[in-house]
Order: sequence, then C-alpha cells, then structure tokens
Amino acid sequence: MRERLKKAISAIVWFLIKGSSTVELDRAAGEARKRYHPRVTTRILYFLAFGTFNFPYEAKTGNPGEIPPALIAAGYRRMIANYLAEEILGRRIFADFLRVDPGGIFVTELIEGPSPASIEETQEALDEVRTFLWEVAGLSTWQFSARNPRSFSNIIGGLLIDGESCLAASPLLLSFLLMMFTRQEIWAVFTLTGEFPPFDTVIFPRLENSLQELGDVPEEVWVWLHKCKKATKAWHNSEPRPWEKLARALFSFYRGLRDIQYGRELWNARD
Repeated sequence: MRERLKKAISAIVWFLIKGSSTVELDRAAGEARKRYHPRVTTRILYFLAFGTFNFPYEAKTGNPGEIPPALIAAGYRRMIANYLAEEILGRRIFADFLRVDPGGIFVTELIEGPSPASIEETQEALDEVRTFLWEVAGLSTWQFSARNPRSFSNIIGGLLIDGESCLAASPLLLSFLLMMFTRQEIWAVFTLTGEFPPFDTVIFPRLENSLQELGDVPEEVWVWLHKCKKATKAWHNSEPRPWEKLARALFSFYRGLRDIQYGRELWNARD
C-alpha cells in the first residue's frame, strides 16, 4: 500500500512538472538539443527544495548567452558514466554528450529507435543500469527507478535484445522528489556528499574509487572529473539550499553530542 501511494504521488508530481523542456532533433547533424523552460509548478517545487525559483539548467533571464554550470556538470557526468560503462559493462549507457550551447541548450548525439511500451519489457535493463550507476559510478538513478512512472520511456532501441543500444535518457529532470529514493539512498547521499535533498547528485568519493580501481585511466577522464567537480560546486554555491544547511547543522550537532558521550565513556573507564 505504501509503495503504491509513493508511485501515485510520483505520477502526480510528474504531471505537474512535465512539459518543462523542449527537445529539437537535427537528423542531418545527428544531434538532439534540449532546452529547459520550467513551468511555474516546477519552479515552486524547486524553490521548496532549494530556496530559489531559478531552475539550474535554464539560462537566466536577461543573459541569453549564459551557459549554466549545472548543465556543464551534467555533460561531464554523462561522459564519465559512459567511460565507466564501456570499461565495466562493455557498452555505453547514455547518448554521447557533445556540448552546451549558449542559452542553456544541452546537445547530445541523436539516437533513434523504438521505445518499449511498458516498464515490464525493460525491468531487467533498468535494474542493471540503476545498480551500475549507483554502486559503481555514484550517480543519481531516479530516472530508472521503479517508482518513476515513466522510467521505461528513457530507453531507446533494443537494449534487451542485442545489448548494443544505449540509453538516451537525460539525467537532468527533478530528482529531489524523495519518493524516488529509498531512505538508505538519501542517507548515503547526505553522509557522503552533504547534499539534501538529493538532486542529480554525484557521490564523488565512490566515483573516484571506481576510476582508481580501473587502473590505467586516460588523463582526459580525470580532467572531466575535475571540471565536473568545479561546475557542480559553482552551481551549488549559487543557491540558498536551506534544507541542506539545516541538515548539515543538525548532523554536526548530533556528531558533537556523540563525541561528548564517547569522551565521557572513556573518562569513566580510565580506571
């Protein structure tokens, strides 16, 4: 019952935020271009979570040539995820990121093919990708969550048939919806990154560890990681994020109390 309620809430929220972006397909150039223009409901949800009505993937009004740092971070996330996937899974999982054009236009390669009709057709593939992204790459997996009512529409091509097609999912929609995450995932994201609520989060320690375990990683991948960190920091520092600051303060207070208690125990046991 509880799980069905979460799915129902997810579907309602999805309805409220859908239509917040436009994708233009340039078949001659083999490109897909995505521009964000969030609806009022999307802005309200983002404000409730992060204290600002400015959606991070949208160029600010009055500065049409701006390239939002959140989009830059998203591009490098995708590049690193594809590199890891090719090394570990033997195939890409995202359409290749090409660039971010002025005005906040996210450009990827164009991948065409049939979409599955339901989540049942793709559950195995979704589970594999979700496990890889979370446990190996340390990336957000909400778009492949069983609680996401449109997760199956993120897949293009016969992924389950030949294993060569890749996911053309955009990792850029609202993922701060807590019903998309388990409590364990929310806690892991917060304790490892300090981010709350989770929104297109990268658990950098986990990602770096996976790259180090591969061994001979090209220098350019480490450059991607550095630029991803830099862009992510610039994005986060531009927002108030009141809940995150409150959560950090409460967690620090809790750790302080725990340290005091531990000190008392050591003192009392000194004899």
